[in-house]
Amino acid sequence: MEGLIRQAAVPLLQQQARGFASRAAGFWNSSWFSHVPEAPRDPILGVTEKFLADTNPQKINLGVGAYRDDSGQPVVLKSVREAERRVAGSHFMEYLPIAGHRQFCEDSVKLAYGEDSPVLKNKQVAMLQSLSGTGSCRLSAEFQGHWMPGSTIYIPTPTWANHLNIWRDAHVAIEQYPYYKPETRGLDFERMCDFLSKAPAGSAVLLHACAHNPTGVDPSTEQWRELSQLLKQKALLPILDCAYQGFASGDCDRDAQAIRIFAEDGHRMMLCQSFAKNMGLYGQRVGCWSIVCDDEKEVKAVESQMKALARPMYSNPPVHGALLVHTILADPELKKQWLGEVKDMAERIISMRTLLRQNLEALGSPLSWNHITDQIGMFCYTGLSPEQVDKLTAEHSIYLTRNGRISMAGVNTNNVARLAEAIHKHSAAPDYLFRLDRPPAPHRGPFTAAAAAMSGAQWGLKAFCIACAKFQEGDALGEVLAVAATAPYFAIYHAAVLLHARRELHMVLVFMGLLLTSALCTVVKKVLKQPRPAATCTLLGNCHKHGMPSSHSAVMAFAATTALLLYLHRRRASSSSGSSNGICSAGIRGAGAARTARRSGAAAAASKGSSGGGDFVAAAVERLAQALPLLEVLLLWVLTAAVAYGRVHLGYHTPAQVAAGLALGSSLAAAWWCITLAVCQRWGPVLRLPLLRALHFRDTLGCPDVHAAEAEIFVQTADTANKRSE
Repeated sequence: MEGLIRQAAVPLLQQQARGFASRAAGFWNSSWFSHVPEAPRDPILGVTEKFLADTNPQKINLGVGAYRDDSGQPVVLKSVREAERRVAGSHFMEYLPIAGHRQFCEDSVKLAYGEDSPVLKNKQVAMLQSLSGTGSCRLSAEFQGHWMPGSTIYIPTPTWANHLNIWRDAHVAIEQYPYYKPETRGLDFERMCDFLSKAPAGSAVLLHACAHNPTGVDPSTEQWRELSQLLKQKALLPILDCAYQGFASGDCDRDAQAIRIFAEDGHRMMLCQSFAKNMGLYGQRVGCWSIVCDDEKEVKAVESQMKALARPMYSNPPVHGALLVHTILADPELKKQWLGEVKDMAERIISMRTLLRQNLEALGSPLSWNHITDQIGMFCYTGLSPEQVDKLTAEHSIYLTRNGRISMAGVNTNNVARLAEAIHKHSAAPDYLFRLDRPPAPHRGPFTAAAAAMSGAQWGLKAFCIACAKFQEGDALGEVLAVAATAPYFAIYHAAVLLHARRELHMVLVFMGLLLTSALCTVVKKVLKQPRPAATCTLLGNCHKHGMPSSHSAVMAFAATTALLLYLHRRRASSSSGSSNGICSAGIRGAGAARTARRSGAAAAASKGSSGGGDFVAAAVERLAQALPLLEVLLLWVLTAAVAYGRVHLGYHTPAQVAAGLALGSSLAAAWWCITLAVCQRWGPVLRLPLLRALHFRDTLGCPDVHAAEAEIFVQTADTANKRSE
């Protein structure tokens, strides 16, 4: 429900704000568009821009998702050239129908579902020509928003970044399920199934049919079958994005296994096809969107609504690319040629994976590079950290996205050795994020890198960090919030120091409460198993950790709430003369008498015409001292708010996870405070035990101003000692 509210409310508020800004601009006769901010740069296109600006002749572009030959040049397939020759001058340039080129659509679905597929023979598939894969996905999102109102789309983490943009702009609630396991550089199948098993019936699940982008990690055939059964049992709608059929393994049938398994199992599903990669038709924007329905009657209704969505978007699809694909797929000889060329492209990429891994291992890298050849398709998820990617770019002119994804199409026999050397140089650094899937060495003694290399031990390194918050380079606010993120640890440390220095009974309980809050958050996280924000967890390296609730927020809320309750309790104690113990009362009375004397002296000085400047300053300092406890409480709440906001701003938690942490910490603090009062009131005599008396433990909970009482007692003691010495 929270996701639905956020998806619906945020765009509405943004639209209202933009409308207000536009009306204000018109009223003041300024530019109508002065309120429009610059959109953030696309991370992939930004890589290409930097690559083009680099003058290094040995620069390497591993960011763009387009095929290149072994010379690094774009490729037009021979089968496509032949199709172009046949199409040129043989067709009119008239509009296509809204649903596009019908023969092209029929050829496309046969390629995906299989020529003998029952869903095609029974005419269960509604189909429409789309603007490549992006257009298919956008139409799927719009269809879900229109005809599955209130439903949620479950998107893998990580995924192609545009998936999130597409469903967000269609105002469909988004949840992200775990997919990739950084520790093994493979599929996190168990967590994925566990997460999806809790999805409400009627939700949709986005799946990459093959060659998952960006990880290159696909389920096995058995896992696809298990996943199909899970989605069917839970009444979840599969939406398969098929952008790399044939391009992943070199075999179109093998790459379509997920689609065919789901169709055979009787799923009603959506399929988004693209011919940009497997035919090299990047600029033609040709794709096919299809929906598997119950029967021919349902197909007719669904297809009419598919066209109704396309009409206001772009009216009609382009004709040229559809003619090229139809010409190739409809001609047996031309199709055979194309299948051979697709296999050649896939095999070149597979060979580059093997060559890159061999080069890295030949350089003596102690790390495991199995994932390079285990992954499939155009992209490889290297596991390089953003900092190491920056070093590859700055020192070697090697360009890739900061999540460590490289396009294997950009690797060739001329640059693979240089690429391996650069990766080897920086992957050996301590900040490398690998936690290897190799078995640990049996030796458990002191470890050195040299000893490991000499003994051949293949160890995975794991860091232990008490407080390590990452922020985007250049984000000044993020840097401040990263510093604030250390506050929960200092709160626990501060409580421990006060416990040692002050020996106060209630501080024992406060310290125990802070530890209990942290432990309870850990337990709740393991029970709920809610993942961290998918958009940032891979970059932060915490996808394997759970996020509900936020421990930072809970600990700070506990500390701030306890401080407020302590302040209010002592305020009440100051109005009750019998609330404090005898020593505290004596100190407070002495401090009060001293304040009264100072005020009388100030009044006398004023009556004699004295300027009283010093007394005014003293009075101001006194008032500040009296207000200091409240200021400390307010400062702690401000710091709590900063920590809570920082967990969302830095990408460590969702707003709901932070809110849950704040609620848990505050509630636990209130309950724990009742226990603290009961312990201090009923168990006060325990302080008379010899051990606690020897350690000088005391109960100061009822003392309104401990510092004032102690200071006055020390002054009185010093005065008494001085009088005796005289």
